[in-house]
Amino acid sequence: MKKITIIFSIILSWQLSAATVNFLDVGYYGFEKESSSWWIQHSDAWSISTQKAASGDNALKFSAATAITENKKVHSSDQNYLFSLEPGTYRLSLKFFIPNDYTGSAFSCIIKDTWINTKVDLTNMERDQWITFTKELDINEKVNNSRLLISVATSQAGLGSFYIDDITLTGEMEGETSLTSSIQKENGLFLSSHYYKAKLKVWVDEETDLEAFYTIIDAPYTALKWDISSISRATWVELEQDFMLKENATNAGFKVTVPNSRGAGRFYVDDISFSETDESSIVGKKISGFSVFPNPSCGIVNIKSDTKAYLSIYSLRGKLLIHKGISPGINSVDISPFGCGLCLIRLTHNEGVYQAKLIVE
Repeated sequence: MKKITIIFSIILSWQLSAATVNFLDVGYYGFEKESSSWWIQHSDAWSISTQKAASGDNALKFSAATAITENKKVHSSDQNYLFSLEPGTYRLSLKFFIPNDYTGSAFSCIIKDTWINTKVDLTNMERDQWITFTKELDINEKVNNSRLLISVATSQAGLGSFYIDDITLTGEMEGETSLTSSIQKENGLFLSSHYYKAKLKVWVDEETDLEAFYTIIDAPYTALKWDISSISRATWVELEQDFMLKENATNAGFKVTVPNSRGAGRFYVDDISFSETDESSIVGKKISGFSVFPNPSCGIVNIKSDTKAYLSIYSLRGKLLIHKGISPGINSVDISPFGCGLCLIRLTHNEGVYQAKLIVE
């Protein structure tokens, strides 16, 4: 068994001072979380795509083959990633990619709670490259637990596709509060595509009421959430979790980050390691309410679910083949284009994960 250890210790704390912070979760607003956590109101136009990305693996994609007859919208919807702002000046930043053949003129990024509408003009922009858009926002009233809305109006839309990624909203915040803090190694992490057990030790001070932190491998983007809300205080606690690395990590960066959330305090992280593990330790962990049939399959597989979930199908080499939301009931998926062999199915739901092997004959 191969073990990789990250050679640094970390102290993350919140002090009484002013700081420039990003009020949006980097992974979520970089579209690297499960896309079922976004409400894609018009799925005929919007999707979370792996075709292009400014960073990580995914970006938000708009696509129209014919002229649209209504405004097309997508909303941030996960309660864990709402954001609040005091009156002040902020900077909205995002990246977009416009292929040469897209004919639309603009889209809008809207803070829903106070309906602050930022129009992003695409005319006269460079094509076939990622462009960074920034705009200062003067916010005159408090924003409470807001969502973000991205919309293309009928007057703005054109034929073709474009992509959005890495949305940030930065500003200055004072006081003992929930800041986003990170420490990172820019490169030096080498891991092959495989199943791993991640381990680390964490010490949480007595008065700390922070809920969680993340460890993130930047390429391929792999984020693990570590819940510290209920672990013992003032003692070292070892935590572990299993994950699958979809592709080789070659000289990848690694960081530990704390998202924006209510809370303050101090904690320490040490002895971070990744150890290769057999796939049977991950595949086969189940939650109730899901089944996959027939198995073996001739190319069409039926996935029965009692609730909404998100489906990911991987090849044995870790390549993502299918990534989509499913509805309650029986969902049929055609996997014949990927040829015969063994696939791995992962269904993610709020209460857990269903994973299974699927044989394609």
